[in-house]
Amino acid sequence: MGSGFAGKVVFITGAAGRAGSATAEAFAVERASLGLIDGDARALAAVADHLRLQGVRVETVIADPSDLTSCKAAIGTLLDIFDRVDVVIAAREGASIRAPSAADRPLT
Repeated sequence: MGSGFAGKVVFITGAAGRAGSATAEAFAVERASLGLIDGDARALAAVADHLRLQGVRVETVIADPSDLTSCKAAIGTLLDIFDRVDVVIAAREGASIRAPSAADRPLT
């Protein structure tokens, strides 16, 4: 029994790392469409190819997951492709969470 993610659009930053690729795999099993973001083009392509073999729609954008501006641009690109997003996951290993500042702006 699925968890209701079939047909949903999920963006994952740090998608080529262990946590990100495992997260992408879990959503692929649920039949979600995936927008994957990572700075390691070769590793990201390997993850995407593996997921596409499972019949999942996967789009990728190369961007530095540790850089907020880079991630915003990557998410904007994926929004142009998918026209929407239902879930965004920051899965970069070693990432830290910080409170938003006045310099942060909405994605749109």
